[in-house]
Amino acid sequence: MNYTLFKEKIDLFDFSQNYIVEGSESFLERVSKELTSKVLNPEEDFKISREIEEQTHPDLMIIESERNYIPIDSIRNMIKFVQKRPLESKYKLVIIKGGQFLRAESSNALLKTLEESFDYIIICILVDSRYKLLSTIRSRCIFISEVNSSENFDYSNYENLLEILSLALKGDFLSIYECITI
Repeated sequence: MNYTLFKEKIDLFDFSQNYIVEGSESFLERVSKELTSKVLNPEEDFKISREIEEQTHPDLMIIESERNYIPIDSIRNMIKFVQKRPLESKYKLVIIKGGQFLRAESSNALLKTLEESFDYIIICILVDSRYKLLSTIRSRCIFISEVNSSENFDYSNYENLLEILSLALKGDFLSIYECITI
C-alpha cells in the first residue's frame, strides 16, 4: 500500500491489525506519530497527547532495539501487554522500532502474536528494509513504503522512458543518446 492510501485509510479510522512500514528515519517517525495519534487520540485531547509524547499512555507500547537487537524479553512483555483489553482507547497500539533487529527467537514469538491477534490490537513494525524480516512476518502484515509512495515518483518522463526502452530493444544506441540529450 502506498503512503497516500494508508493516510486516507487512517484518516477514516479504517485500521488494519498489522503493519510493516519501510523507509527513512524521518518517514518512519512521521508514520508512527500519525498512526499513534489517529489510533489513541482521535479527538486530539491535550492530556492524551502528553501521555503519548511521554510514552505513558496505558494503551501504547513502544519497543526499541537495544544495541542492534530486540531481545526476546521485549517481545514477551509485548505478548503480556496485548492479552489485556485497552484501558482508555478502542485499541492497543504496539510500535516496534528497528524491526530489522528482530532475531530468530524474537521473530518467532512475534509471529505467533501476529497470527492470533485480538481485534483491539494494532502492531506496527518500523524497518529500514522489509527483507530483513522473516517472510512469514511479512506475509501477515500490510506493507507501507516510502519508496512506493506515488508522491515520490515522477511520471512526467514516462513516455520518454518508453521510447528509450524501445530503442534499446532494437539495439539503436545512437538514437538513445540523441533522445537523452534532447
